[in-house]
Amino acid sequence: MKKLYISGQITGIENEAPLLFESAEKKLKALGFDTINPITINHDHHDKSWVNYMREDIKAMCDCDSIFMLNNWMNSKGAIIEHTIANFIELELMYETHFDKWYKNHYTKLNNWYKKNNVEQLHQQNLNEFKTCLLLLKEDIKMVCDANLITVPHNYQQYKHHSARHYVALCLDVDIVYTEPQF
Repeated sequence: MKKLYISGQITGIENEAPLLFESAEKKLKALGFDTINPITINHDHHDKSWVNYMREDIKAMCDCDSIFMLNNWMNSKGAIIEHTIANFIELELMYETHFDKWYKNHYTKLNNWYKKNNVEQLHQQNLNEFKTCLLLLKEDIKMVCDANLITVPHNYQQYKHHSARHYVALCLDVDIVYTEPQF
C-alpha cells in the first residue's frame, strides 16, 4: 500500500483547510492509499511558528512514497516547499486537478505493466540501491528539520543530496556553514 502525503494551502484558510484535507483523505483512503494529513499530525512543540509546523510536516512527508497536491497548493509557500522537496526525494507526484483521469489510466496501466514484465525481479539490485540512496536522503532531510546548523560543501549544487539539504535548511531558517570539499 502506498503511503501518500497530502499537501495544500492551510495558512490563510484555517477554517476551510481541514474540510479540504479531510475530503481528499477520505477519497484517497477509499482507493486504498495510506494517507498522511498534515492537519492531523501531532505538532507537539512549544513554539507554534510556521517553521516548526513545516519541520514536522516535512519529516512526515519523508516517510511517504507519494505526494498528493490539492488544487490550492500553488497559493501556499509551505506546499510549494513540500513540492520541491518531493521532487528532490523522488516522491510520486499526484495532482488533485487531474487525479481521477490519471488514476484510472496511468496507475492501472502502470501496475499491469509492472506485473506483466516482472520489473521488480528484473531490476531488483538496481532498484534496491536506488531506494537505499533515497532512504538516506530522506533521513538526512529529517535531520536537517531538527537542526539549528548544518554544513554543506561550497560546490553543493553539483550534488542532489547536498542541494536538497541546502534547500531545506534555507526554507526552515537553519544556519548553514559552507565548507571546502574533502577529497
